[in-house]
Amino acid sequence: MDLAVVGQWGVGCCTSLDLRYSGAASQTVFHLYSGCCEGVHPANYEELTWRDRFKPLKPGSLAQVTGAGHGIGRELAIQFAELGATVICWDNDARRNNAVIDEIRQKDGECYGYTIDVTAREQVAALALRMRRQLTDVTMVVSNAGILTCAPISHLRQDAILKLIETNLLSHFWVIQAFLPNMIERRHGHIIAINSSAGLMPCADMIPYCAAKFGLKGLMDSITEELRLDTWTKNINTTSVYLATVATGMYPQPSHRFTTWYTEITAKQAAKTIIEGVRKNYRNISIPSFMKFLIDLNNLMPFRIRVIFTDFFNIRHRGWFCFC
Repeated sequence: MDLAVVGQWGVGCCTSLDLRYSGAASQTVFHLYSGCCEGVHPANYEELTWRDRFKPLKPGSLAQVTGAGHGIGRELAIQFAELGATVICWDNDARRNNAVIDEIRQKDGECYGYTIDVTAREQVAALALRMRRQLTDVTMVVSNAGILTCAPISHLRQDAILKLIETNLLSHFWVIQAFLPNMIERRHGHIIAINSSAGLMPCADMIPYCAAKFGLKGLMDSITEELRLDTWTKNINTTSVYLATVATGMYPQPSHRFTTWYTEITAKQAAKTIIEGVRKNYRNISIPSFMKFLIDLNNLMPFRIRVIFTDFFNIRHRGWFCFC
Protein backbone atom coordinates (compact mmCIF):
# COMPACT_ATOMS: atom_id res chain seq x y z
CA MET A 1 0.00 0.00 0.00
CA ASP A 2 1.49 3.29 -1.03
CA LEU A 3 1.16 6.68 0.54
CA ALA A 4 -2.13 8.39 -0.20
CA VAL A 5 -2.08 12.14 0.24
CA VAL A 6 -5.66 12.97 1.10
CA GLY A 7 -5.23 16.74 0.78
CA GLN A 8 -2.96 19.68 1.44
CA TRP A 9 -2.94 23.24 2.69
CA GLY A 10 -5.65 22.67 5.23
CA VAL A 11 -5.85 21.07 8.63
CA GLY A 12 -8.14 18.72 10.49
CA CYS A 13 -8.44 15.16 11.58
CA CYS A 14 -11.09 12.50 11.96
CA THR A 15 -11.00 11.40 15.59
CA SER A 16 -13.26 9.80 18.08
CA LEU A 17 -14.46 13.24 19.12
CA ASP A 18 -15.36 14.73 15.73
CA LEU A 19 -18.67 15.97 17.08
CA ARG A 20 -20.71 19.16 17.03
CA TYR A 21 -23.48 20.37 19.27
CA SER A 22 -26.43 22.16 17.75
CA GLY A 23 -29.36 24.12 19.11
CA ALA A 24 -29.93 24.39 22.84
CA ALA A 25 -27.30 21.79 23.67
CA SER A 26 -24.51 23.92 22.18
CA GLN A 27 -25.55 26.91 24.28
CA THR A 28 -25.67 24.79 27.44
CA VAL A 29 -22.18 23.37 26.89
CA PHE A 30 -20.88 26.82 26.00
CA HIS A 31 -22.09 28.44 29.22
CA LEU A 32 -20.92 25.55 31.40
CA TYR A 33 -17.48 25.29 29.82
CA SER A 34 -16.72 28.98 29.24
CA GLY A 35 -16.23 29.51 32.95
CA CYS A 36 -13.38 27.02 33.20
CA CYS A 37 -11.61 27.06 29.85
CA GLU A 38 -10.64 29.75 27.38
CA GLY A 39 -11.47 29.59 23.70
CA VAL A 40 -14.87 27.92 23.77
CA HIS A 41 -16.99 28.49 20.71
CA PRO A 42 -20.14 26.83 19.46
CA ALA A 43 -19.53 26.38 15.79
CA ASN A 44 -22.76 27.97 14.59
CA TYR A 45 -24.06 31.36 15.71
CA GLU A 46 -26.84 31.99 13.22
CA GLU A 47 -29.12 34.09 15.42
CA LEU A 48 -26.54 36.78 16.23
CA THR A 49 -23.76 37.02 13.69
CA TRP A 50 -20.20 37.86 14.59
CA ARG A 51 -20.36 40.99 12.42
CA ASP A 52 -23.02 42.42 14.76
CA ARG A 53 -20.90 41.89 17.86
CA PHE A 54 -17.49 43.16 16.75
CA LYS A 55 -16.13 46.38 15.38
CA PRO A 56 -14.06 46.32 12.17
CA LEU A 57 -10.36 45.57 12.42
CA LYS A 58 -8.02 48.47 13.01
CA PRO A 59 -7.26 50.50 9.87
CA GLY A 60 -4.08 49.32 8.19
CA SER A 61 -4.27 45.79 9.60
CA LEU A 62 -2.27 43.38 7.46
CA ALA A 63 -3.15 39.70 7.76
CA GLN A 64 -0.89 37.10 6.17
CA VAL A 65 -2.45 33.65 5.58
CA THR A 66 -0.52 30.57 4.51
CA GLY A 67 -2.39 27.86 2.63
CA ALA A 68 -4.85 30.50 1.43
CA GLY A 69 -5.82 28.73 -1.78
CA HIS A 70 -8.18 26.16 -0.30
CA GLY A 71 -10.40 25.28 2.63
CA ILE A 72 -10.10 27.19 5.88
CA GLY A 73 -7.19 29.30 4.63
CA ARG A 74 -9.32 30.52 1.74
CA GLU A 75 -12.25 31.41 3.99
CA LEU A 76 -10.00 33.15 6.51
CA ALA A 77 -8.48 35.30 3.78
CA ILE A 78 -11.90 36.26 2.39
CA GLN A 79 -13.42 37.04 5.77
CA PHE A 80 -10.42 39.05 6.99
CA ALA A 81 -10.69 41.11 3.79
CA GLU A 82 -14.42 41.65 4.39
CA LEU A 83 -13.52 43.07 7.80
CA GLY A 84 -11.27 45.67 6.19
CA ALA A 85 -7.86 44.05 6.57
CA THR A 86 -5.27 43.94 3.81
CA VAL A 87 -4.68 40.25 3.15
CA ILE A 88 -1.52 38.52 1.95
CA CYS A 89 -2.22 35.07 0.49
CA TRP A 90 0.53 32.45 0.46
CA ASP A 91 0.00 29.10 -1.26
CA ASN A 92 1.98 26.61 -3.31
CA ASP A 93 -0.81 26.42 -5.93
CA ALA A 94 -0.72 29.58 -8.05
CA ARG A 95 -4.05 28.93 -9.76
CA ARG A 96 -6.05 28.50 -6.57
CA ASN A 97 -4.23 31.35 -4.87
CA ASN A 98 -4.99 33.73 -7.74
CA ALA A 99 -8.65 32.70 -7.65
CA VAL A 100 -8.88 33.76 -4.00
CA ILE A 101 -7.11 37.05 -4.74
CA ASP A 102 -9.49 37.80 -7.62
CA GLU A 103 -12.52 37.03 -5.45
CA ILE A 104 -11.35 39.40 -2.72
CA ARG A 105 -10.57 42.18 -5.18
CA GLN A 106 -13.97 41.80 -6.86
CA LYS A 107 -15.47 42.66 -3.48
CA ASP A 108 -13.27 45.80 -3.29
CA GLY A 109 -10.89 44.20 -0.83
CA GLU A 110 -7.15 44.78 -0.82
CA CYS A 111 -5.21 41.60 -1.38
CA TYR A 112 -1.80 40.44 -2.57
CA GLY A 113 -0.64 36.93 -3.32
CA TYR A 114 2.58 34.96 -3.55
CA THR A 115 3.29 31.43 -4.71
CA ILE A 116 5.66 29.84 -2.23
CA ASP A 117 6.69 26.54 -0.69
CA VAL A 118 6.58 27.24 3.06
CA THR A 119 8.75 24.21 3.77
CA ALA A 120 11.67 26.04 2.10
CA ARG A 121 13.16 28.16 4.88
CA GLU A 122 15.14 30.40 2.53
CA GLN A 123 12.07 31.19 0.43
CA VAL A 124 10.03 32.10 3.49
CA ALA A 125 12.70 34.39 4.93
CA ALA A 126 13.35 36.11 1.59
CA LEU A 127 9.67 36.69 0.87
CA ALA A 128 9.00 38.05 4.36
CA LEU A 129 11.83 40.57 3.88
CA ARG A 130 10.49 41.50 0.45
CA MET A 131 7.01 42.07 1.85
CA ARG A 132 8.32 44.40 4.55
CA ARG A 133 10.11 46.46 1.92
CA GLN A 134 7.29 46.60 -0.63
CA LEU A 135 4.22 46.68 1.61
CA THR A 136 4.25 47.25 5.36
CA ASP A 137 4.65 45.35 8.59
CA VAL A 138 2.46 42.28 9.02
CA THR A 139 0.01 42.67 11.90
CA MET A 140 -1.28 39.11 11.99
CA VAL A 141 0.20 35.82 10.79
CA VAL A 142 -2.08 32.83 10.22
CA SER A 143 0.06 29.72 9.84
CA ASN A 144 -2.35 27.29 8.22
CA ALA A 145 -0.40 25.14 5.76
CA GLY A 146 -0.66 21.40 6.22
CA ILE A 147 -1.04 18.05 4.49
CA LEU A 148 -2.71 14.87 5.65
CA THR A 149 -2.10 11.19 4.98
CA CYS A 150 -3.97 8.13 6.16
CA ALA A 151 -1.78 5.02 6.11
CA PRO A 152 -0.07 2.69 8.59
CA ILE A 153 3.47 3.74 9.52
CA SER A 154 4.91 0.65 7.82
CA HIS A 155 3.38 1.71 4.50
CA LEU A 156 4.84 5.22 4.42
CA ARG A 157 7.94 6.07 2.43
CA GLN A 158 10.71 7.99 4.14
CA ASP A 159 10.39 10.97 1.82
CA ALA A 160 6.64 11.10 2.49
CA ILE A 161 7.20 11.14 6.26
CA LEU A 162 9.77 13.90 5.86
CA LYS A 163 7.32 15.95 3.77
CA LEU A 164 4.63 15.54 6.41
CA ILE A 165 6.92 16.77 9.18
CA GLU A 166 8.22 19.65 7.09
CA THR A 167 4.76 20.89 6.12
CA ASN A 168 2.88 20.29 9.35
CA LEU A 169 5.60 21.37 11.78
CA LEU A 170 8.79 22.87 10.37
CA SER A 171 6.96 25.29 8.07
CA HIS A 172 5.37 26.87 11.16
CA PHE A 173 8.86 27.42 12.59
CA TRP A 174 10.01 29.13 9.40
CA VAL A 175 6.95 31.38 9.16
CA ILE A 176 7.10 32.41 12.82
CA GLN A 177 10.85 33.03 12.66
CA ALA A 178 10.35 35.23 9.60
CA PHE A 179 7.74 37.53 11.16
CA LEU A 180 8.18 37.41 14.94
CA PRO A 181 11.36 39.56 15.15
CA ASN A 182 9.55 42.44 13.47
CA MET A 183 6.59 42.03 15.82
CA ILE A 184 8.96 42.15 18.79
CA GLU A 185 10.55 45.30 17.40
CA ARG A 186 7.12 46.94 17.09
CA ARG A 187 5.88 45.35 20.34
CA HIS A 188 2.66 44.32 18.65
CA GLY A 189 1.33 41.40 16.60
CA HIS A 190 -0.69 38.21 16.60
CA ILE A 191 0.37 34.68 15.63
CA ILE A 192 -2.35 32.14 14.85
CA ALA A 193 -1.53 28.47 14.25
CA ILE A 194 -4.18 26.14 12.82
CA ASN A 195 -3.79 22.82 14.58
CA SER A 196 -5.91 19.69 14.77
CA SER A 197 -7.53 17.32 17.21
CA ALA A 198 -4.64 15.05 16.20
CA GLY A 199 -2.44 17.43 18.21
CA LEU A 200 -4.40 16.56 21.35
CA MET A 201 -4.86 12.80 21.12
CA PRO A 202 -3.30 9.91 19.16
CA CYS A 203 -4.88 8.68 15.95
CA ALA A 204 -4.20 5.36 14.24
CA ASP A 205 -2.91 5.43 10.65
CA MET A 206 -1.81 9.07 11.11
CA ILE A 207 1.42 8.69 13.07
CA PRO A 208 3.59 11.31 11.31
CA TYR A 209 0.66 13.74 11.14
CA CYS A 210 -0.08 13.32 14.85
CA ALA A 211 3.58 13.68 15.77
CA ALA A 212 3.79 16.95 13.81
CA LYS A 213 0.58 18.30 15.32
CA PHE A 214 1.70 17.45 18.86
CA GLY A 215 4.92 19.28 18.02
CA LEU A 216 2.96 22.30 16.79
CA LYS A 217 1.09 22.42 20.10
CA GLY A 218 4.40 22.40 21.95
CA LEU A 219 5.74 25.12 19.66
CA MET A 220 2.80 27.46 20.27
CA ASP A 221 2.63 26.78 24.02
CA SER A 222 6.35 27.48 24.36
CA ILE A 223 6.21 30.66 22.27
CA THR A 224 3.30 31.89 24.38
CA GLU A 225 5.31 31.31 27.55
CA GLU A 226 8.43 32.93 26.12
CA LEU A 227 6.49 36.03 25.09
CA ARG A 228 4.72 36.19 28.44
CA LEU A 229 7.97 36.33 30.40
CA ASP A 230 9.27 39.39 28.51
CA THR A 231 7.61 42.74 29.25
CA TRP A 232 8.58 43.93 25.76
CA THR A 233 6.48 41.24 24.12
CA LYS A 234 3.39 41.15 26.33
CA ASN A 235 1.30 42.77 23.55
CA ILE A 236 2.15 40.02 21.05
CA ASN A 237 -0.72 37.55 21.18
CA THR A 238 -0.85 33.90 20.17
CA THR A 239 -3.80 31.67 19.30
CA SER A 240 -3.86 27.91 18.75
CA VAL A 241 -6.85 26.53 16.86
CA TYR A 242 -7.78 22.87 17.32
CA LEU A 243 -10.07 21.51 14.62
CA ALA A 244 -11.97 18.28 14.28
CA THR A 245 -13.37 17.35 10.86
CA VAL A 246 -14.11 20.31 8.60
CA ALA A 247 -15.95 19.86 5.30
CA THR A 248 -13.22 20.94 2.90
CA GLY A 249 -13.43 17.92 0.62
CA MET A 250 -10.10 16.64 1.95
CA TYR A 251 -11.24 14.27 4.66
CA PRO A 252 -13.60 11.30 4.92
CA GLN A 253 -16.95 11.72 6.61
CA PRO A 254 -16.96 11.25 10.42
CA SER A 255 -17.60 7.64 11.40
CA HIS A 256 -18.07 7.91 15.16
CA ARG A 257 -21.03 6.55 17.07
CA PHE A 258 -22.98 9.83 17.18
CA THR A 259 -22.99 10.94 13.54
CA THR A 260 -26.78 11.37 13.59
CA TRP A 261 -26.42 13.99 16.32
CA TYR A 262 -23.11 15.67 15.54
CA THR A 263 -21.38 16.17 12.24
CA GLU A 264 -18.64 18.17 10.55
CA ILE A 265 -18.90 21.91 9.90
CA THR A 266 -18.10 23.93 6.81
CA ALA A 267 -14.87 25.83 6.29
CA LYS A 268 -16.86 29.07 6.29
CA GLN A 269 -18.33 28.35 9.72
CA ALA A 270 -14.93 27.35 11.08
CA ALA A 271 -13.33 30.54 9.76
CA LYS A 272 -16.02 32.68 11.43
CA THR A 273 -15.40 31.00 14.76
CA ILE A 274 -11.63 31.35 14.42
CA ILE A 275 -11.80 35.07 13.61
CA GLU A 276 -14.22 35.63 16.45
CA GLY A 277 -11.79 34.03 18.91
CA VAL A 278 -8.77 35.80 17.45
CA ARG A 279 -10.43 39.19 17.87
CA LYS A 280 -11.03 38.33 21.53
CA ASN A 281 -7.36 37.32 21.91
CA TYR A 282 -8.18 33.76 22.95
CA ARG A 283 -5.09 31.61 23.35
CA ASN A 284 -6.96 28.43 22.44
CA ILE A 285 -9.94 27.86 20.16
CA SER A 286 -11.58 24.46 19.90
CA ILE A 287 -13.97 23.52 17.08
CA PRO A 288 -16.31 21.98 18.11
CA SER A 289 -16.31 23.91 21.34
CA PHE A 290 -16.35 20.98 23.75
CA MET A 291 -13.74 18.85 21.97
CA LYS A 292 -10.60 20.03 23.76
CA PHE A 293 -12.32 19.86 27.13
CA LEU A 294 -13.42 16.27 26.56
CA ILE A 295 -9.99 15.23 25.29
CA ASP A 296 -8.25 16.88 28.26
CA LEU A 297 -10.69 15.15 30.59
CA ASN A 298 -10.13 11.84 28.84
CA ASN A 299 -6.35 12.23 29.17
CA LEU A 300 -6.70 12.46 32.97
CA MET A 301 -8.13 8.96 33.14
CA PRO A 302 -6.13 5.72 33.48
CA PHE A 303 -5.01 4.24 30.19
CA ARG A 304 -7.47 1.34 30.11
CA ILE A 305 -10.40 3.66 30.86
CA ARG A 306 -9.25 5.96 28.06
CA VAL A 307 -9.19 3.03 25.67
CA ILE A 308 -12.74 2.03 26.60
CA PHE A 309 -14.10 5.53 26.02
CA THR A 310 -12.16 5.99 22.79
CA ASP A 311 -13.37 2.68 21.39
CA PHE A 312 -16.91 3.44 22.53
CA PHE A 313 -16.98 6.60 20.40
CA ASN A 314 -15.30 4.79 17.50
CA ILE A 315 -17.77 1.90 17.46
CA ARG A 316 -17.89 1.91 13.64
CA HIS A 317 -14.37 0.53 13.35
CA ARG A 318 -13.40 -0.77 16.76
CA GLY A 319 -15.14 -2.60 19.63
CA TRP A 320 -15.59 -0.41 22.68
CA PHE A 321 -15.05 -3.43 24.92
CA CYS A 322 -11.44 -3.87 23.79
CA PHE A 323 -8.85 -3.69 26.59
CA CYS A 324 -5.78 -3.03 24.45
